[in-house]
Amino acid sequence: MSQTSTTLPEGAASADDPLVIDRIAEHLTTTPFEDLPAADVRLAKWRVLDVLGCAFGGAGIDGNVELLDLLREWGGAGQATVLGHGGKLPVHHAALLNTIMARSNDFEVMTFWDRGVLQPSHNAASTVPTALAVAEAKGLSGREMLTALILGDDLAGRVALSSDWNFYLGPDGLGTLVPWGTTAVASRLLGLDAPQTRHAFGLMVNMMAGTVQDYWDGVHAIKLVQGTPSQTGILAAELAKRGWTGIYDPLFAEYGYYRLYAQGCKDPGILTDGLGERFFGEMVFKPYPSGLPTHRAIDCAVALHRDHGVRAQDIEEIVIGLTAAHLKNYYAKPFEIRAWPHGDAAFSFQYTVCAALVHGALSIEHFTEDVIRSTRVNDLIARSRVTPLPEERTEGSQVTVRLKDGREITEWRRVAKGDIADPMSEDEILAKYRHQVEVSGIVSADAAEELIDVVLRLDELSDVGEITRLASGGVR
Repeated sequence: MSQTSTTLPEGAASADDPLVIDRIAEHLTTTPFEDLPAADVRLAKWRVLDVLGCAFGGAGIDGNVELLDLLREWGGAGQATVLGHGGKLPVHHAALLNTIMARSNDFEVMTFWDRGVLQPSHNAASTVPTALAVAEAKGLSGREMLTALILGDDLAGRVALSSDWNFYLGPDGLGTLVPWGTTAVASRLLGLDAPQTRHAFGLMVNMMAGTVQDYWDGVHAIKLVQGTPSQTGILAAELAKRGWTGIYDPLFAEYGYYRLYAQGCKDPGILTDGLGERFFGEMVFKPYPSGLPTHRAIDCAVALHRDHGVRAQDIEEIVIGLTAAHLKNYYAKPFEIRAWPHGDAAFSFQYTVCAALVHGALSIEHFTEDVIRSTRVNDLIARSRVTPLPEERTEGSQVTVRLKDGREITEWRRVAKGDIADPMSEDEILAKYRHQVEVSGIVSADAAEELIDVVLRLDELSDVGEITRLASGGVR
């Protein structure tokens, strides 16, 4: 069988079928907006709005302004808008920066779901800015942007769910999974045909990766590996459009994605089963700006403060009970403040629980360096420890406070707020968006409110430049 053939195979994918990528490429290039289910279109709009809010909330995080200064110094064609800050950069630079801002607080929508299986992911933080930047640069409509975004998210979900992958392998899944989504988005918006799209994926595989060591070390590179897939996807698609060739089977080749980065493909059928009939998209909207594993423990801490009147000055000891899997995760390592305090705090059970107990809430204003270094929080952290869950608990997270008056109060959560079993409502997602606008001050309240209406009728827009106009104006 010729590797260069674009004949479509019959039936579901298999690891022995080198033409799965051709079937996927054909689907990506030919599926019209009208074939997309209304529920998936609506969910995609909410992902767009959530990521925009997170970009506003992350616009001023340390490192981001410095990156903006660097990209402006480099210059280039003004093709796509920098969210919040305003001004235009080359499309791949705008996508990089907007993605990094959206991920900076670890607050954006995440997680694919398939028939009871949850796959942690940070995909929309890259695909939304990629879609927005390319669609703006090309003067495309909201329907064109939504089509590319939904198809790209769907592919990223299929690759993620089919991969025999976990965080302990070493490569960062953001750098190896997200590029499938961004490359699909860019290829569709740039008008590539199916063979060109396959080549774009073959080129992209040569530019993926990253290391999970970033999380252990709490360094800025955590968000860089979110941004580079946005650049990678655009570059791969632009090169393929101009005749560059990539490896013929980027998924199943001897040295393709599954072999190099995923320890194989655990379920090849996911790649094409229901292709064009059901669409994967992230659906866990996060209530707290920190790593998702911390959220159940944060829920416990907030409940202790709210429902039991627990206050930091009354606490003798805090015991954070975790599953065996979470105990070996970087989130459970002893909290320390190093070169990038935000990275240390956002991925720490001790910091997030203690900050929530001190403030009775946890949002982006609780991750400034002043708050992270505050005596109130750090004195409480010194009185906290992580332990295995009690034997009667086999899942979830538990927080027990032992008070100075001798009382002991415990809260346990099996699932966190925001999980598909307890999802955030649309009103709660809007409140999260508005809070980030208010705290950041990067766009005016009036522009932010108008943006809500524009995004929720995205399929009616003739030019997505309307979004970027609102998302870059009205600085207070």
